[in-house]
Amino acid sequence: MNRFALPIAGLAVLLGAGLGDAQAVTVERDYLLQPAANCQGALPNYETGLRKTPLAVKNIGTTSLYVTCGFTDISNPTAYGHVYVMASFVNNGSSEQTVNCTLVNGIINADYFPVTYIPKSVVVPPGEINVIEWDATADNGGEFMLPSLSCVVPGGVEVNFLEQTYTEDVGA
Repeated sequence: MNRFALPIAGLAVLLGAGLGDAQAVTVERDYLLQPAANCQGALPNYETGLRKTPLAVKNIGTTSLYVTCGFTDISNPTAYGHVYVMASFVNNGSSEQTVNCTLVNGIINADYFPVTYIPKSVVVPPGEINVIEWDATADNGGEFMLPSLSCVVPGGVEVNFLEQTYTEDVGA
């Protein structure tokens, strides 16, 4: 046996004994995401009606197109699920437009985390910006795991930016 193994093991036991009383401290982390990196046409033929710029994904046509947006994977082992998800839309047209989105929450394996669908809509006046927000507690009774969006974006409307908030354990 190594002559250092016993003292190190004893120290680990002593240090570990006091850790049970520590209270976890959590903070909310907020990320803004650019749609050009996170959104795409739901089908390849939709891509021809979309223009991706550094600031937005724009429907440059006159008919509505389905756009799918994903959120950044939180690969941090101290992070919990999302608590808030938001999508922002700008209407570049001359008439009021309605954007319909469904937040798809979960993964296909229903035993691990069943998929839920949470639809919402927003009216965007011409030349204005408006948002659709999903709050995990109010809309889902807890948290979102691996959220994504499926939106019907009318002609002349753009996905302007995305936002996600998650909770992270930062220790005691």
